[in-house]
Amino acid sequence: SYRENVVNKSGATGVYQFMPYTWEHYCTGDPLSKHDNINCATKLLADGQEAHWYSSWLCWKNYDR
Repeated sequence: SYRENVVNKSGATGVYQFMPYTWEHYCTGDPLSKHDNINCATKLLADGQEAHWYSSWLCWKNYDR
């Protein structure tokens, strides 16, 4: 199961774990809303902007836990 309102230690939020910078520049709505979070992921992939999402993921992956 998943928690749609999760915020991890690095600051990534929501189902697809967007970093705040990525959300502010490429997404709209509430990052903790599963609807808005999934819509943004779909938009980034459809627009060929997944590199912005991956860079956010790498920030999380390399975050010193």
